[in-house]
Amino acid sequence: MWNIIKAQNYQTRNDIVVIVALICVGAILIISPMMNGVSLNNITGSVYAINSDKTFLVFTALVLASRICGWDQSDKTINYELLAGHDRSAVYFGRIIATLIWVTISNVLLMFVPLGIFTAINGWGYSAEFSWVLFRYLLALLTIFRMTLEFALLAFILRSSGLSLVLGYLLIVGAIFLDIIFSMDTDKNKSWLLGVTNLMHVTGFPDYSFGYVNGEDVIVYESALDATLIIGTIAASVIVGAVCLVIGNVIFRKRDMK
Repeated sequence: MWNIIKAQNYQTRNDIVVIVALICVGAILIISPMMNGVSLNNITGSVYAINSDKTFLVFTALVLASRICGWDQSDKTINYELLAGHDRSAVYFGRIIATLIWVTISNVLLMFVPLGIFTAINGWGYSAEFSWVLFRYLLALLTIFRMTLEFALLAFILRSSGLSLVLGYLLIVGAIFLDIIFSMDTDKNKSWLLGVTNLMHVTGFPDYSFGYVNGEDVIVYESALDATLIIGTIAASVIVGAVCLVIGNVIFRKRDMK
């Protein structure tokens, strides 16, 4: 399995699709506060946390899971690993582990590096509580973990990197549109039912009030999350992720690879 993980790591490092996707998502996260009308000089750590659109992180999970788990199935080169004597579980979990490593590391860097840079330059500010922002980021990583395993399952079902990317993108867009359409009638504490909407609400700060700090009028955003949303996010991420992991393994072990 270790050799499979190393091979996937090498292949992914040189995958232009992955490189472009990570650069694009990183650029969007950094410039999204300015697209919301915030001046670069006024972007403190808390302002960045509130105004950067972390929903785009889902695309890193989609691209990485589709490429790592689906690429070698598209051209049938995965069969060479089986012919070389590798156990199917090793082939399957080797790709899953490589995917989770890449998704986790890339998302931690994309989330925390810009946050740290803006905090170091302009300070944290007063827009949100640091402890709750950190907790939201950790919940976001857990939600992305769930969606990574969902996209990996999709890749093993379709056996195609391209089809997985297209269908995964359509599912993401569809979930976002459903959230927009039903946002007035839907309890946000049940957003954990879908991974994308869960990520949107875990990282979103819709509620705010006006405060007075150090002689200045400031906007203070509600940082705390409802216990129902927290518990639902953790439970759904663990349970759905585990179910996708097991189903994907069963499908791959029983499938005729000819």
